[in-house]
Amino acid sequence: MAFTKQYASLDGNRRGRGNGAIHSYLPRRRSCLSLNNVFLKVKQASLAALSLLALSFLLPLSATAQNDSSGFALTTPISDQPARSSSDLNLETVSSHDLFISASADAAAGRLESAVLKYKEVVRREPTNVSARNNLAVCLKLQGNKEAALQEFEKTLAQSPNQPELYNNLATSQIALGKYDQALDSLYKALRLKPDFSDAHRNLAHVLSLKGDNEGAVTAYQEAIQEAGAKWQKAAPSDQVNGEDAKSTEPDADVKLPSDAAARAQLGDLHYELGDCLRLVRRFEQALLEYKTTLKLCSQSSDDFKESVKLKCAKCYEGMGRYEEARQILNELLEKSPDDTDALNCLGVVLWQMKQLPESVYVLERALKLEPAYPQARNNLGIALYELKRYDEAVNVWRQALSLKPDYPEAHYNMGVALYQSGLYDQAVEAYKECLTYAPNDANAHNNLGLALLRLGNKAEALAQWRKAIECDANCAEAYTNLGKLLKETAVQPQ
Repeated sequence: MAFTKQYASLDGNRRGRGNGAIHSYLPRRRSCLSLNNVFLKVKQASLAALSLLALSFLLPLSATAQNDSSGFALTTPISDQPARSSSDLNLETVSSHDLFISASADAAAGRLESAVLKYKEVVRREPTNVSARNNLAVCLKLQGNKEAALQEFEKTLAQSPNQPELYNNLATSQIALGKYDQALDSLYKALRLKPDFSDAHRNLAHVLSLKGDNEGAVTAYQEAIQEAGAKWQKAAPSDQVNGEDAKSTEPDADVKLPSDAAARAQLGDLHYELGDCLRLVRRFEQALLEYKTTLKLCSQSSDDFKESVKLKCAKCYEGMGRYEEARQILNELLEKSPDDTDALNCLGVVLWQMKQLPESVYVLERALKLEPAYPQARNNLGIALYELKRYDEAVNVWRQALSLKPDYPEAHYNMGVALYQSGLYDQAVEAYKECLTYAPNDANAHNNLGLALLRLGNKAEALAQWRKAIECDANCAEAYTNLGKLLKETAVQPQ
C-alpha cells in the first residue's frame, strides 16, 4: 500500500521509496515543514495606496497614505492651506469649502473623529458631494467602523457609478468584512472602467490569494507591476530613471528603477507580494528574483524590512534544494540578530534537510527557549526528533504544538504519521480526521486515513477515502495505487 507523507520525510528518504512491509511504496512529496508558515515579527510592506477622489468644485488636493487594520493603505486628502483645528470652526457658519479643507487636514493628521464630524456636516448640506462622502467612508474605515464605511461607499457609487476609484475603495471595505466574492465583483467593475488601474489589480491579487487562487494572484500582481512601471516611466523624464544607477554596469542593471522614492516603494511592495504568491505555488526561482528586485528597489528601507526579505530569499533557496546558500543567508541574519526565532526556525529546517539532525534539534530548541509559544518550531522539532528515532519525544512535542495551535493541520498530520507507524491505528485515524477538519482537501491526509482505516478492517471506508483523495488531487498516485490494489484483492468493481 502506498503511504504518502506531505509534511515531513520521517523515514530519512525524502524523494525515494522506503523498504519494508507497509512501506513498500513510499513516494515522498517535498516537506513544507512550516517554512511558509513562519510568523514574521517584522511588519510587511503595506499594499498600495488606494485612490481617493477629490471631485466637484473643491481645490485640487494631494494625498498621503494611512494604514488600516486590513493591511491596505487608504489615502486621505491633504490641503495646501494651513490647517484649522475643530475649535476654530463654527460648523453652523463656516462654508462647506472651508469645512472640507479642515476635514482633510484633520484626516491627514489622524484626527479621525473630527474629520468624520466635518465630512458628515458637508454631506448633510450637500448630499450629492461625492468627494465628501467618499472621504467620510475612508475615515470611518480607518476608525474601524467597517459597516458604516461600506454603506457610505455604496451611497457614493449610487451617485457616481462610473468612477473606478470608488469601486476600488468599495472593495477594500468588502475585503475588511470578509466579503471576498463581492470584492472581486467590485474590482472587476473597476478594471472594466479602467483596465490599467494598478491599485485595483493589486487588490484583485490580494483577494484571489485570500481565496486560495495564488496562480490567479500571480497574474494580477504581474499586471499591477506592469501598469505601475508604465505609469512612472511615462511620468518621469528618461534621465531621471534609475537616478545614479542609470549608468550602472552591474549584471542586473537592465532592471530600471524610478528615482522617485514613493514610486520605488510602491514597486518594491508589488515585487515583494508577487514573490510571496510565487513561493506559495512553489515557483521558488521566480520568487527569488522578485525578492532580489525588492531589495534593490527598497535599498533605503529599514534594516528590519530588508532582513525580512533576505529571510524569504533563504526560504526560496531551501525550496530549490540549495541548502548551503540558504544556510549562509540565515547565518548572516543570526550574526546580526542572534535571538531571531524566525531565522532560527528556518535554519533548523535547512539543517534537517541537510541531514544534520542533532544540529537541527539544537537550533530549534534554542528557538523554543526564546519563544516557547512558537507552534511551527515545535512541529519542526518533532520531525527532527522523529528522524532521530526519539519517537516518544516527537509525539510529545507535536502535542505541545497542538496545544498552542489546535487548528494546525500539519501537526495533526505528523501525529497521524507517527501513530500509524507505531501501530496505533485508531489514534492515527483520529489525528488524520483532525487534519482534514482544517484542511479538507488534503489528498495525502485522505490517502493515509484510508490506510489506517484499512488496518482497522474498514475496507469500505478506506475505498471512500482513496476516492476522495483522487477527487482532491487527480495526480495523487498513491491513492490510485491503494484503490487499485484493494479492488483487485477483493474483486470489487469500481463504482
